[in-house]
Amino acid sequence: MTSADGRTAYTTVSFDRQVKTLGHAYTASLDGATAPTRAAGVRVAYGGDLDEVVREPANDNASETVAVAAALVILALAFDGVAAALLPLVTAQISVAVGLGVVGIVAGVVTLATAAPAPAPAPSSADVR
Repeated sequence: MTSADGRTAYTTVSFDRQVKTLGHAYTASLDGATAPTRAAGVRVAYGGDLDEVVREPANDNASETVAVAAALVILALAFDGVAAALLPLVTAQISVAVGLGVVGIVAGVVTLATAAPAPAPAPSSADVR
């Protein structure tokens, strides 16, 4: 579909499987398919679910390491010992792992929505009669 002034166009692409299962490596295929269009000077942007595929995966390892180290120092000072500080950290890690596992199991059986509708505003007293 092209806009009235001919400067903007878009197309809808359908896949026979969920786009998120394609993985980040699929980006090379997308770039190869759009290379002639880009070579002609047209700017190409992906939207919708394809945006999740082409976006670089986040690397949060450094920030997570700093956060756990800071938590260990604070808990060691609060509990007056490293051994006592490790117990809540290990418990939290196990809880997160179990929670992710349960969500993974449920997501394998039930389709979970990736977006939710915005909640409606609460009626004001003038709306209620």
